[in-house]
Amino acid sequence: MAVAAMVAGAPMTMVSCDEDDVNTIVNIISEILSTNDLAGSQWDNRDDKDRLVLSFESATSGNLYDYTKMDSEGYMTAQAFTYTLDTTNNIITITLSSGGTRRYTVQSFTKGSSLVLSYGGKTITMYPYTE
Repeated sequence: MAVAAMVAGAPMTMVSCDEDDVNTIVNIISEILSTNDLAGSQWDNRDDKDRLVLSFESATSGNLYDYTKMDSEGYMTAQAFTYTLDTTNNIITITLSSGGTRRYTVQSFTKGSSLVLSYGGKTITMYPYTE
């Protein structure tokens, strides 16, 4: 009975995020990641099964390489794309020149170090591309 009284009388702390907190987080991410940060960078998930390489050639275009497009020698072939970055929702929208659109949610970004995306229910950790 004494334990029940202590639990019932114990103070509870609830934490909530108000709109200002959410806006602050969005503003921080938009300062961290911009199309200028992506331009000229290449990212590789280093996954032998589901390989993905994103090469952002400029602030609006690039090339995607993945296991779905291979040449006769087994090398991934370039799939040209244009892209936009929605810093409000942290979405990179890639439109392939061959047709189709992919929307990647940016979970985290550290310039020159890591880019963590989610796509199709999967988390994709990308690293700077090295040959």
